[in-house]
Amino acid sequence: MKNKPINIKPWLVVRICALFSFLFFFPLSTKAQSNPVDSLDQILAQQPADTLRVNLLIEKSGLLYAKDPQVALDAANEAIALATDLNFKKGLGYAYKNKGLVSYVKGDYAEVLDDWKKSLAIFK
Repeated sequence: MKNKPINIKPWLVVRICALFSFLFFFPLSTKAQSNPVDSLDQILAQQPADTLRVNLLIEKSGLLYAKDPQVALDAANEAIALATDLNFKKGLGYAYKNKGLVSYVKGDYAEVLDDWKKSLAIFK
């Protein structure tokens, strides 16, 4: 009795290779992702008082307003103070917008309206 060669379909080989590749590289890709807030904190620690710092603080408050409202509020307030000192209108408008988001999450709707009116006035 003669052995017949195994006939494997090419599409099956491709699927098996894709599955093994996914299983091999998936754990590596999840480790490579870091917390974006930690990355922002590292950059902020070295950033001087300029418009880039304002933008980073706005980004931080935008990422944290639902998870950690107090930290987001602190970042927004720092961005407001710095943007005011630098006369950075765009940054000031977005900082007030994010401060309003924090107030919204906290349920302080009067403060939301106040902050968003300030933001709207800056952007007009």
